[in-house]
Amino acid sequence: MVDSFNSPNSSKELLAEFTKDFQELRKSFTARDIIKLKHLGAETARDALEFNEPRFVEFSVVAYSISKLLEKPYIFESNRWKKFSQFLADELVVGVKCTTKEQCDFVLTKIVKEVDKLSEDLGRFVTSVIEKARIKAATQIYAHGASIGRAIELTNADRKELLNYIGNTKLSDKYATKTVKERMVFAEKLFR
Repeated sequence: MVDSFNSPNSSKELLAEFTKDFQELRKSFTARDIIKLKHLGAETARDALEFNEPRFVEFSVVAYSISKLLEKPYIFESNRWKKFSQFLADELVVGVKCTTKEQCDFVLTKIVKEVDKLSEDLGRFVTSVIEKARIKAATQIYAHGASIGRAIELTNADRKELLNYIGNTKLSDKYATKTVKERMVFAEKLFR
């Protein structure tokens, strides 16, 4: 996870960040650490905003989705989960070894599709786990100073669902709201 306002200077540095995120995702998934998966989801959503890099959103979506699936015993105790779990473990190994951003994208896309399929096959969700993860990522991005429009643009979250979710949360209690001046300082750092 990237922790500064200094954007990775090259594709090589960005690729190194993706590799670190794949490693963290793999480690957290293997340990079935729901808290770390949710934390990784929040951090990579923030990174998407800070570095204007939508690929980080996909890490966020995967991490949050996996955490939600792990919370459901009827899912992770199923035979379908065993097959999915092996698929995910294999893909995360491939992700750790990515040598291009395109390879990372391909791995993330495969994982997102498979998570969505598993959620559809076994889930009892009103909203798909992937869409729910996009809303969570968009909420994190919004909470860190982006406009609703920018959060939607980065995450492809459903606007109506996002507004409904934000309206029903106590987001301002969880995050210190940013003043216009703070948002301007953040924007200046973002576009340097």
